Parts: sequence; C-alpha cells; structure tokens
Amino acid sequence: MAQDGIDPQLLIFRRQYLQLFEPAFLAWPPKQLLRDADVQSWLYKHLFNTAVHSYLPSGRYQLRVLKPLLAKIEKAIEDPNQDRRNLISGSLTTGFRTWEAALHLGSYLLSADGQTLIKGKGVLELGCGTGFLSILCAKQLGASHVTATDGDQGVVEQLKDNLFLNDLDDGKQVYSSVLKWGHGLKGTWVEDDFDEHPYDTVIGADITYDKAAISALVNTIRMLFLLRSTIRVMIAGAIRNAETFEHFQQACLRSKFNIEEINFAAKDIHEQTSLFYAKAVPIKIMLIKSPDRA
Repeated sequence: MAQDGIDPQLLIFRRQYLQLFEPAFLAWPPKQLLRDADVQSWLYKHLFNTAVHSYLPSGRYQLRVLKPLLAKIEKAIEDPNQDRRNLISGSLTTGFRTWEAALHLGSYLLSADGQTLIKGKGVLELGCGTGFLSILCAKQLGASHVTATDGDQGVVEQLKDNLFLNDLDDGKQVYSSVLKWGHGLKGTWVEDDFDEHPYDTVIGADITYDKAAISALVNTIRMLFLLRSTIRVMIAGAIRNAETFEHFQQACLRSKFNIEEINFAAKDIHEQTSLFYAKAVPIKIMLIKSPDRA
C-alpha cells in the first residue's frame, strides 16, 4: 500500500526533488499520472507551495524542475497514447555533486552491515560539509553521540542551521566544531570530547580529492589511533582522479595502517529508493584500522 494512498512513483520523485537530484536523472512520473488533475495539485502542493512547506529547494532548482515538468504534463495531455521515450542518456553524465561519495557511504551505513558500525557507537566525522552523514548517524542510525568536524569555520556555522532543521541543535547528541587536519590532538578540545564520548567509528566522504591535503588527513587518522587503537575509520571517495586516491591509499600503507575496500556496489538509479546518486564514476569505501589491529 502506498503511503497515505499516494502512488510510490510520486513519493520517489518528491524524495529525489528534495535531495536536489540532477533533473536529467529524476524519475519523472509516467504520463498516466501527470495527466491526472489531482496528481498535478499534489505536485504543486508538495514541491512548490511555500505556504505548505517552509523548506524547499532554491528557486533556481525549482525552475529547472518546473519547466520540464510542465512540458511533460502538456505532452501527456496532448498525446496520451504516445510511447514513453527514454529520458536519460549516458552522454548526459557530465558533472557530479560533492555529496556523491557521502550518499554512497550513507547507503552502506543504512545496510545491515553498516548499521552495526554506527548503532550505539560514538562517531566522529571528518570534513562534514553539510553534515549529512552526521545527521544520518544521529537521527536514523542510533549513534550514541556524533562529533561533526570540518576545517572551515564558515562550514561549521552553516552546519548549525542543518542541525536545527533536524532537531539536533541542543548539542546533546551532535557536537560540531572546527578540526584542522595535521595538528596535534593532545591537550585540545578533541581529547576532551573523546574523554567524554569515546569514538568508535570515524567517517569521511569526498575528502581525498586534494592530493596536497592527504598527508595531513593521514596524520590526523594516525593521531586518532593513538587516542584509541580500536577505532574503525571509513573513508569514501568518488574516483575522479585515480592517482590522487592511490596516493591516499599508499600514504595509509606507509603509516602501516590495515586498509581494505568494503565490497558495496552502488545500485542503478532506477533501483534507488531513498538516497539518489549517479554511479558513472566509481566510488570506493575504504575501511582503515590501526597498525595494532589485524
């Protein structure tokens, strides 16, 4: 049974829309739905009506979706019997969002294997950006505590808005602060935070793209292992530059970390039901353990 009697195809379309999924890859509702007046009213109410929903995508993104949506509705009404055309071409795969690896890692964490690494655990996120993964761990996956960090003060300030929108702004379950890689952790807020909420799992996504920052990142991972050798680190990255990702792996091996790739393949777009992302570029998730652990 569909949620509240709404066709599942509409619900998936709305989820993709609210996730700012690239319009070329949206799972557009079929013509038999689009020509229905009640469906058109539902789409307006739940995708564009700010009087009903305070937090909607930007006006620019709305326009990018609204234009083709209106064209599809018009076409469905004018020519209801025409066969549906293929709307997605592989040649349109030209640009990727920075959330790509985060969405892939999030999908893994939502799996049965991934949940065991988060539920009831203390989690530290490196390079949190919007805080998507930290919020997912705190709100959906049952982490005991999450510390979200980024090297940019402005990013951390913006993160507070996202925590507020998800009722996580009281600081009890999620703490956010600036953490610059490569600097010592002893005697810092990180050591104090660890003493109060020991980290079991460290996560990071889309943080290995800058070759110049890899040494500092690996050094920070090394210092986290000094705080607790049993910490497990998961780093996800879209392999846009194979040389850069290989540089990260080699830096880990030089530090004698135990490193292995987690076997988790991205689903095809038409099989995705909650977190939507293109998989034209390979995405890897690496599990890293202390040299003291086999």
